[in-house]
Amino acid sequence: MIEKINGFLILRKSLGNLFPYSAICRLGGKEYRGMQRNHLEDVAEEYYGKTLPADIHRIYKMSQEESNDLLFLNYIKNYRDALTILDYVSKKNDLNELIAIASDTITEGKGDFDFANGKIEWLGYDVIVFGGSSLILDGLFFKPEHFEKWVPLINENGLFSNKDHIHDFIKHYFIVADKGIIENYNMKVLRVDAVRIGRVLGTVVSG
Repeated sequence: MIEKINGFLILRKSLGNLFPYSAICRLGGKEYRGMQRNHLEDVAEEYYGKTLPADIHRIYKMSQEESNDLLFLNYIKNYRDALTILDYVSKKNDLNELIAIASDTITEGKGDFDFANGKIEWLGYDVIVFGGSSLILDGLFFKPEHFEKWVPLINENGLFSNKDHIHDFIKHYFIVADKGIIENYNMKVLRVDAVRIGRVLGTVVSG
């Protein structure tokens, strides 16, 4: 099956052990598995310490350079490059997974492409302020008492299964934010969009 995607992220499988998110990433039987998880966590320190292998350094540097725009989005466009990074970090630990992302806003700014190299298990839609954070994590998970209507509408991955309720959720988020309860953003400068999050299955990582 062909999917239209924008690129890949290598994210922590869970925020459960990562401060400060450890206290807010779970809500009942639901756990946040959206885009606001640590990307390339096991590569960044070595990159700035200049101890990465040359091929890994090249991929990381390219992703950094391509994020230097109004979306502030650090991701990997090439599937083989993503697999190379995943292979490298998986030799250190089993904490990461390969994620595909798809968004109208990213497509408008950076383009998309057909992907058929692996099966994607779509987890749902996150609501992202580009240059900011996830409104689901920073709002619904952080202050669920102010989002009682929305808690039943997110799935077990802490994401919306479709876009039906996202517009109203965004409006409600900023009503709560204007009261100073949660993080607010200057939307005259930043952009917000639903980002589809998918786990890429069938990736082959050497042992």
